[in-house]
Amino acid sequence: MTEPSLAELGLVTLKHGRSYALLDRGGDIAPETGLMGVYADDMRFAAALTLRLNGQTLRRGGAQFTPDNAELVVSLASPAMKDSAGTDIPANSLLVERRLTLKDGLLRQAVTVRNFGVSPVKATLGFTFGNDFVDMFNVRGQNLKKTLGAQDKAAVAGNGVFWRYKGIDGITRESGVFFDAAAGPARLTETQADFVLDLPPGGEKTIYLACGKPDGAAIGPESYAAARDAVRAERAALRAEGAQLSFSDPQLQDWFDRTQNDLAFLTTCYDSGPYPCAGVPWFAVPFGRDGIITAFETLWANPSTARGVLQFLSGRQAKKADPARDAEPGKIMHETRENEMSHAGLVPFGLYYGGVDTTLLYVVLAGEYLRRTGDTAFIRTIWPNIKAALAWMENSAAGGSRPEKNSDGFVAYRRKKETGLYNQMWKDSQDSVFDSKGNTDVSFPRAVCEVQGYAYAAWNAGKALAAVFHEAARAKRYAARAKTLRRNFNEKFWNKKGQYYVLALDGDKKPCAVRASNMGQLLFTGIMPKARAKKVVAQLMGTDSFTGFGIRTLMQGEPRYNPLSYHNGSVWPHDTALIAAGMGRAGYAREAARLFEGMFAAARANGWRLPELFGGFAREEGMAPVAYPQACSPQAWAAAAPLQLLQAVLELDVDAGRRTVAINPRNWRAAWGTVRIDRLPVGDRTADIEIADGKLKVIRAGGVKFVTPQRKNSAATRLKRG
Repeated sequence: MTEPSLAELGLVTLKHGRSYALLDRGGDIAPETGLMGVYADDMRFAAALTLRLNGQTLRRGGAQFTPDNAELVVSLASPAMKDSAGTDIPANSLLVERRLTLKDGLLRQAVTVRNFGVSPVKATLGFTFGNDFVDMFNVRGQNLKKTLGAQDKAAVAGNGVFWRYKGIDGITRESGVFFDAAAGPARLTETQADFVLDLPPGGEKTIYLACGKPDGAAIGPESYAAARDAVRAERAALRAEGAQLSFSDPQLQDWFDRTQNDLAFLTTCYDSGPYPCAGVPWFAVPFGRDGIITAFETLWANPSTARGVLQFLSGRQAKKADPARDAEPGKIMHETRENEMSHAGLVPFGLYYGGVDTTLLYVVLAGEYLRRTGDTAFIRTIWPNIKAALAWMENSAAGGSRPEKNSDGFVAYRRKKETGLYNQMWKDSQDSVFDSKGNTDVSFPRAVCEVQGYAYAAWNAGKALAAVFHEAARAKRYAARAKTLRRNFNEKFWNKKGQYYVLALDGDKKPCAVRASNMGQLLFTGIMPKARAKKVVAQLMGTDSFTGFGIRTLMQGEPRYNPLSYHNGSVWPHDTALIAAGMGRAGYAREAARLFEGMFAAARANGWRLPELFGGFAREEGMAPVAYPQACSPQAWAAAAPLQLLQAVLELDVDAGRRTVAINPRNWRAAWGTVRIDRLPVGDRTADIEIADGKLKVIRAGGVKFVTPQRKNSAATRLKRG
């Protein structure tokens, strides 16, 4: 489905745990659009809460988040009006500060009204509210019917109004709007609360209220501060994990501070550990692919995220076949949701497995995590899950139930039911796979090029892990799989005329001869020969591909190219970052530095926050990237992209077993000033370093040895900077 444009509507989002609040820039939950509300587990627990002063809408002076995203601060001003006694109140003489914080599905507010006029004022501050318990999928427009279950009539009790709902999934849910018992409203009904304010010149009054899921705590200044501070402390703890980065360039510092704050904002702490949810507001749940790639991007700096992701996904690995959910034994989930429609089976996303690449990436992440941490004890606990994932790969690579179709070992996909995702790689839009003429009716099963690279990396990771656990026969089998796949891939996916890897093979093994960014992600997998890597990098850095900000998902000149499409010409920061990672590994760190600089410029033009994607138009001096209207912002793998880009530029590689860090400081440009990395994790040790003027300074080695990267391509094959 096509999500509404939050940017066009001027909406903002608070998030905590498994809940989020979607508000306008005045802090209201305005019911007119049908989108706003307080959501928990993708169910709306407040559908309206609007503020009026003497019945009038206030002027908006601005809405800002605190740096840690724990609090939204809205400034409002009164228009010219009369007070309750009929006295004129000049415009802007009553100023309202509205502070909002969200914790565990309850949106708390502190609303302060100040009188900056020269006369006393008697005014009525009114709140209108309501709820409908609508499932998020209905809010997004999947089903014309809104509320599915039975909702009781609103009930006034004490200083609150309560709503109760029994869903079609058999779960009873409760929500409400609650006011401070010490200073309750003068009038309270099922839909309205009014406070009468007597404000002398210079006087002020603060009203405390909350809406959403009740938590049992009293409403007031202490509970507001406690909720905000708890969220703030949780995020501070997340930011304190792993390496700490500091830059002499204040703009770089702002960019990486935004990265850390947005990742903490998007991370939910489960019993299994931290998990970065995909993006707000529509994807504020765990997604397999998104979580894995985010963990991969941040692994060198903070391995705890990768561990949390691996633990969470291992616990939800498919045990049996279920076509409705695209589940097969060994597969790793695509997404999981706790909403009413998923519980009732109206949508398959309660625990859905329709991703061809997630299982492969899970194995790759496990191998990378062990190499970077030496945490054999943890990997041993999920080794049965990893073997099950590799067994699924073996079955898939053999063609599943149709082995005659896949003797070459490629991993391909075809959805099991019409309700499942049509395309099941990261470019999962309907039109993202097509042939050289632009036709999208490409036969299934489809084998996409970057998925084969992931599979190659997964077989090699499986081989290394099997060796760690002394399963020699298994390691040998995985190595043979990798060798066969690499040979067949380079034979059948390479377009000799154009000197590039094709987008995909159709169900009859005919190539979709299209130049797309997919081939760029092959660089970090090691599946392509060095000579071809040089050609691929040259194409990616050409003007058909590189916009000056990032790599287009589809090269200019290809059929279906559109710089403002979702996957056919736009720029996705995570895609560019993964391509840069491959360039760094293959010896093209200078090219990775150009991508770093491009994303730095894109972030600078967007308040230091990289959106999910943006338009693939060529960069112009002094101009910002063209926004994609429906982009999530923040979004986890976009938020994490700067960390991956920094790693690529420095060619940084951690080997916990050898207690070594490979790093190349010469790629760090003098114009970027000094970068300092404190508490760089290397297994059970940490080190502190500083890079400036192309030189590495080891401040504290901590038993870690720093070495020069062993490039897979010689300097002679590097591209010239353009």
